[in-house]
Amino acid sequence: MKDYDYSRMFDDQIKSILKYCSKKLIKIEISTKEQDMKFARDYTISVREGSICARVRRGKTFLKTYKDITIRALCNGNFTELHKLKAGYGDWYLYCWEDDNIINNWILFDLNIFRESGLINNQADCKVNKDGFTGFYSYDIESLFKYDCVTSYYFDDDISINTECQLVLAI
Repeated sequence: MKDYDYSRMFDDQIKSILKYCSKKLIKIEISTKEQDMKFARDYTISVREGSICARVRRGKTFLKTYKDITIRALCNGNFTELHKLKAGYGDWYLYCWEDDNIINNWILFDLNIFRESGLINNQADCKVNKDGFTGFYSYDIESLFKYDCVTSYYFDDDISINTECQLVLAI
């Protein structure tokens, strides 16, 4: 099964996850006294608009073992996912892991923070796949928490990831 067809298989599950996460993308503010008295406005709702990239990775064992996300960075000389993200495409990234065609773990993170923090540029050697033509960079999940990129997530109880990472800046 080709990558595109494989990912389309999860559309309903991904939409359910994004509906759950949408509450993190909505801001509710109490209106001012003037707004209340003049315009009958008690609250204001702001919704962040943007595009979402999504990837489904096979096997929860990858999450348990490597605790990372991977982004394609090499594809026989073609423009890759990493090139697109560095160029500013995408506002959020929903990264999922599945077993038996069921998404069982996921993380939604803010790509703008990922870019601004410089994490997108923190790359070790590109890991080349067995085909010799494609490859990827891996990014530590705990770093996404450390740099406050994470919007929402769900990990099974048997996944050990420090979600309480604190970024300590030397002054």
